[in-house]
Amino acid sequence: DCSFMDEGHEVYIVTATPYISVAEKMDDLLFRWFPFITWDQVIITRRKQLIRGDILIDDVVHNLEGGDYIKILMTAPHNRDYDAEGNGMIRVNNWEEIREVVSGIAGSAEG
Repeated sequence: DCSFMDEGHEVYIVTATPYISVAEKMDDLLFRWFPFITWDQVIITRRKQLIRGDILIDDVVHNLEGGDYIKILMTAPHNRDYDAEGNGMIRVNNWEEIREVVSGIAGSAEG
């Protein structure tokens, strides 16, 4: 489902995966499940705070902290006890919740 892109959003994958294994990870995971994503949409960096975008979705807290974007924290076992809301992040539990949050942000930006 590429509905985010169909709605006019630019989607990029920002990964901290080491260069030596990034091709294997992208082929095994990302491109298999999201065939509409291309290498032109992949950014490799361990310092995600350097990314300039509207929204960053991640499951690792330190990737979101300090960035100049709306921070969406995907719940995972390693961040369940983290106070996302208290630290300026929106917690989500699945892709449907991500879709709702992004649609809400896009809708408020238009209005």
